[in-house]
Amino acid sequence: MSNLLIGSSNVYRHYKAANFPNVRKFKMVNCTKMSGFEAYMQTLSADSTSVLISVFENFVADAVGADTVEPESTIDRCIKDFLGTILSAAVRLPNTKFGIVMPMGRPSLPWYHDRVEPITSFLNDGIRAMISDRSINNVSSIQCSHQTSQHFETDKVHLTSTSAKDFLDFVLDAAEVFFKAPMVDLTEPGELTADQIQIKHLEDRLNFLENTLRAQADKNVGNDLMFARSREETDATTNKAKEDRLVINGLKSPTPLPSDMRLKIEALKGLKMSFSKILFRGSKEKSST
Repeated sequence: MSNLLIGSSNVYRHYKAANFPNVRKFKMVNCTKMSGFEAYMQTLSADSTSVLISVFENFVADAVGADTVEPESTIDRCIKDFLGTILSAAVRLPNTKFGIVMPMGRPSLPWYHDRVEPITSFLNDGIRAMISDRSINNVSSIQCSHQTSQHFETDKVHLTSTSAKDFLDFVLDAAEVFFKAPMVDLTEPGELTADQIQIKHLEDRLNFLENTLRAQADKNVGNDLMFARSREETDATTNKAKEDRLVINGLKSPTPLPSDMRLKIEALKGLKMSFSKILFRGSKEKSST
C-alpha cells in the first residue's frame, strides 16, 4: 500500500516527508507534462491507497502557450482532459482515493494569474459533476492556500522556500482529512449532499438536482460575462491604438534631411504638408505635436 504525491517543481523541490510528521508519508512523483501524467495514471496500480495531485497550473500553461488573447476554449479543453484522466483512474481503482489540489497562482503569466478564480471554479464544478453524475466517491478537491500567502521568487513561477512550506502544510493537512474519512456508498438510497445532509425521498433528490443545475447555469452566465468583459476591454485598447492613423511607407525626398534633430523635424513637417496638399486639396496647415 502506498501514498503518492504527484507534483511539479513547486512541490517536489520542497516536499520532504520528515518535515511533515503529522500527516502520512508520500512517495514523490515528479510531473510537469500532461502526457506524462496521463501515462502514469493509466498504469497506476491498485496498491495505491491515496493519490494527491498538485500540478494543473503547469498543464494549462503548456496548453495555452502563446494563445493568450482568447485562451478560454483551450483552458476548458485542458480541464476536461485533466478531470477525464482522473475519472478513468477513479473508476478503475474504486478503493484508491484521489485528492485534486486547486491551482496556485503564477504571476509570470498575467492571462493565467487573472483567471485563477474562474479556473478553480470550473475545476470544482467538474469534480462535483463527477461525483453526482457518475456516483464517484473516491475523488475530492483540495483547496489551495490563499493567494495572499503565495510569495514567489524573482522568476514569478516558483514559490519561495517559506511560502512553499506554508503551501504544503495547508494542502497536506486538508488532504489528510479527506484520506482519513470513510468512503460513502453513493449507489445506496439516501445519498449525501456536499453538507452531508441525507436525502431520503425522491422529491427531495429531484429538488436538489434542479437547484444544483440552476445554480450552475447562473454561474456559467456570470463567468461568460466576465470573460466577455475582459475580451471587450482588450479589443477596446487595441482599437483605440489604431484610431486616426495613416501609415505610408516608401516615400523618398530628393533633398537630404538635416542632421540636426530640430531642423530634421521641421523639414519632415514641411514634407508632410507638401504631401497632404497633393492628396487633400484645399487642406489647411495645422500645427502638430
